[in-house]
Amino acid sequence: MRKRNVVSPLLLALTSGALFGIAQVAPAQPVASPYANVDTRSSRVIIQPRIMLSPAAQNRLQARADQGDDALRQYVFRTRMIYNYYMPDLVNVT
Repeated sequence: MRKRNVVSPLLLALTSGALFGIAQVAPAQPVASPYANVDTRSSRVIIQPRIMLSPAAQNRLQARADQGDDALRQYVFRTRMIYNYYMPDLVNVT
């Protein structure tokens, strides 16, 4: 005779108790960003690469930089494993 998979009552009680405890926690209050009032799109960034880039890659990077420094930072972070870009290699940090 085959043994059936039966959930033990103790495991069921512990799991449901943990889930009920999680549900009772108050939702987290949103934290105001210190940059909430800063318009990052107004700061134009000019790409000055220290690495070899194709014209198409330079145009893509400049298009992101035209959207602001935060958009460029997010693009570089998102594509870091594909293109191996680093911000100090792309912009002149002074």
